[in-house]
Amino acid sequence: MVTSFIDAARSIIDSDGIGGVSIRKVASKVGCSSAALYLYFWDLNGLLALSTITYFKDCCKDLAAIDRTSMSDKGCYYTYWTTFCHSAFACPRIFEYSSSRVSLSGRTKPPSATTTLSIRRNLP
Repeated sequence: MVTSFIDAARSIIDSDGIGGVSIRKVASKVGCSSAALYLYFWDLNGLLALSTITYFKDCCKDLAAIDRTSMSDKGCYYTYWTTFCHSAFACPRIFEYSSSRVSLSGRTKPPSATTTLSIRRNLP
């Protein structure tokens, strides 16, 4: 069920942008009541956190595929940086949202939006 909520949110992000996502829209797309989402997520921020992580998957695959055996440290850093920038500029609102959720101390704002805490522990 969580996967269907994440996929629905991702679909809305792709069509309407991150600002177009709401609990009601996601619930409508999945075909359930908005109250059902609150069984799995504390709030919209938790759902958005998990939905935006899916955009990082391609970036992580690209970074893992880099063969750094023949590169200098500087060349490796440059390749990693350009690969990340390519992904970030492909969907800047997602990366802006994700980076705005984390402060320099490494804590998220607000604390309830952290990925690990956003899914309720009392799932069946």
